[in-house]
Amino acid sequence: MEGIDNIFEFDYGVKSGWIYRVNGSIYSKSAGAYTVKAGDVIEWLYTLDLGRDLDDVAGFGGAGDE
Repeated sequence: MEGIDNIFEFDYGVKSGWIYRVNGSIYSKSAGAYTVKAGDVIEWLYTLDLGRDLDDVAGFGGAGDE
């Protein structure tokens, strides 16, 4: 994924870009490396500060990567 609705990585600064969450967990690996399963809920979130600006995102390397 490059961009959504013509918004791309770094459009709003060096720390901005897209992150994704699957079933409530953030993954640090590429979205292309994730195998989608039936029933998965995938959300794309745009961050301006490497995810720190998103209230409900604890950061990368969380439960999703385990």
